[in-house]
Amino acid sequence: MLQIVFPEFTKRFKQHSLWALELFSCYPTPDEIARMHINTLSDIIKIHGDRLEATSLIKSLAKGTIGRISISNELLINSIIEDIKHFQKQIDLIDSHLDILMEDFEFLTSIPGIGNVVGAAILGETGDIHRFQSLLSF
Repeated sequence: MLQIVFPEFTKRFKQHSLWALELFSCYPTPDEIARMHINTLSDIIKIHGDRLEATSLIKSLAKGTIGRISISNELLINSIIEDIKHFQKQIDLIDSHLDILMEDFEFLTSIPGIGNVVGAAILGETGDIHRFQSLLSF
């Protein structure tokens, strides 16, 4: 949607960064971004380098965007952002459950390259791991 509404932003900044998500959550259109106070925008931007320069660039891009702004596009951006937030909460919940589950199987995650997700996949494919008489048999 950003490529439709504010294509200049996507060419210069990472649209999937947390600060971009925060920015477009509060200010979903380039018009709103263009009207933002420079300090407010600077507080949201989290980049390596000169934030003031990035702030000025974003405001300048927002003022001269070729993007198509409409109420339906604004609603779609808001909806997509809410979906992203929802799925991120679900991912965080699953990750916390995997952390608890994998505490009993640290021998798997001690193998280089195997974290909780891959370890849980191995356990899921293996079935009841206790059917093996020793870890060496595994």
